[in-house]
Amino acid sequence: MGTQSNETLGPPPEGVTPNFDTGWTTVNMAAVIVFSITFTLATVSLAIRYSTSAFIVRKLEVDVVLITLSWFTTIAHFVCMEAAVPLGWGKHAWDIRLSQAVAFQRSTIPILAAYMACTAITKLAILSVLNRISPSKRFHFATYSITALIVIYTIVYLALLAGPCNPLRKGSSTCIAKGAISHVVLNVATDIAIIILPLPTLWRLQMPFRQKVAAGGILTLGSAVLVASIARAPTVVALTPEADFTYKLAQSSVWSILEMNLGIVCCNIMRMKPFADRYFPSLTAALGISAAGSSSQNAQQGAYSHASRASEPARGTQLRDMVKQPEASYRESPEAIFVQSSRSEQVAYVENDGLDSPNRSTESILRIEERGSK
Repeated sequence: MGTQSNETLGPPPEGVTPNFDTGWTTVNMAAVIVFSITFTLATVSLAIRYSTSAFIVRKLEVDVVLITLSWFTTIAHFVCMEAAVPLGWGKHAWDIRLSQAVAFQRSTIPILAAYMACTAITKLAILSVLNRISPSKRFHFATYSITALIVIYTIVYLALLAGPCNPLRKGSSTCIAKGAISHVVLNVATDIAIIILPLPTLWRLQMPFRQKVAAGGILTLGSAVLVASIARAPTVVALTPEADFTYKLAQSSVWSILEMNLGIVCCNIMRMKPFADRYFPSLTAALGISAAGSSSQNAQQGAYSHASRASEPARGTQLRDMVKQPEASYRESPEAIFVQSSRSEQVAYVENDGLDSPNRSTESILRIEERGSK
């Protein structure tokens, strides 16, 4: 029995003596440091998002619910990971007793499942925000298609984790390694798709280039987590049964922590404009996205520029400015800019985020219609 208890999970390299009392490794400490920093940022950003939803926008949006679920999932991921440390998480395979193999493999199931669920939910939250920027059917179709892809491949991978790739199954290391690589590819691909998704809409927006870049940066910020996904890829590729699997898996999870929490931060920043408008107006003014009034003015200037180019008698350009005034006296407040553009109609409108009196926003819609000759 004593001989069996000292048998290692993996063979040590030549000249290396197994050490079953290594304690915390550098990977374990790195995971705690990265989680402490990024989770704090995620929590602060979520608190600001709650504040914006409750006191400024005054409505509960889908992304708030989804990103809250994602926040709880990243906690579950870290707790499960730390619970696996005594079983060998973060240690080299030759520093883990073979008798701990089953317990260690069982502990990896919730860790992997939490990571896949968290990244998927965060992407869905980002897509729920982007889905509001245009009423275009094509845009909505693209958004729903990406959403469906994320949901489908996440369910498939969770099913694989419970079945053929279950760590408790003999020889599952190969399945886990291949599945992890393909999951990274799909993650990166969907991140790129989310980045590209709002760009055509923004490109057609009649507004100054600096303002267009600022708006595009905010809308595509949700997929800035792509950097973490790409950085994590080499550690996933290194996951092979022949390699130091237990240590490499823990290394990959450090990047997973960064990816999950950074995704939460980026998603919350996408909807932080009303908060910034109220408490940091100089910042949004510097970016050129400070207020509905300035946004409408920029859109109107673009409209007149567009109208001046349409000099053909057979084509007319009509500009209508419709303003709803909920109060006799009001002051326009900063809102987000969304655009729809098509052959027959270009629309630039300012979303009313529901500010109360005396800063209640007007709902100002600037509509440009191009009517061709029939």
